[in-house]
Amino acid sequence: MSIIDIEEEAKTICTRLYYGWVEKEEILSLAKDALLYRTVQDRLDWIGLELIDRPECPWYVVRVKRENDSFTQFRKRNQSLKGGHLALILILYAKLLLPKRVGQVNINQILSISFEEIYEKYGHKFARSPKIPTSKKRMESFLGVLITQGFIIKKRAESIYLAGPSMYMMHEDLLTDLAQSSLETLFGFGDYKESL
Repeated sequence: MSIIDIEEEAKTICTRLYYGWVEKEEILSLAKDALLYRTVQDRLDWIGLELIDRPECPWYVVRVKRENDSFTQFRKRNQSLKGGHLALILILYAKLLLPKRVGQVNINQILSISFEEIYEKYGHKFARSPKIPTSKKRMESFLGVLITQGFIIKKRAESIYLAGPSMYMMHEDLLTDLAQSSLETLFGFGDYKESL
């Protein structure tokens, strides 16, 4: 492949990554050609983005570079996510990605969580008040927003959830800010109920 061909291929790949992620099997050339891979990285870097290529992730993911990102920017990009959604993202990250990141499980192991487990273990945290428990419909609504935003994927015909590409976009610093923000929702600090 000539330099001109590589430049054109890199341009096409960067365009495909515009929405944040592409399945690795859809861009097999990226894994096979080191020069193409580097060219894509350089083009993304030039506009303040970075290519995330984790072995446990089935997607090539693009995210804003850490030095250009903040929790405030994350909130602006994800205005549809309320406090309850952020707390649920943190819970699901701890269940679906963290065990791989800290070496508790093999990175190739597929981690999932069922709707029933989410509802039974955490549903009470998302209640509007102690006297009105969270309904299954309300919890499904929370999860539906996270599916739409790409944080989780629901397996067809099953109430089983897997980590989605948006989960892989999150910086570790962002997770710390997310945890601090979620304390209000998960443990009742402050007057958070209106933001749920």
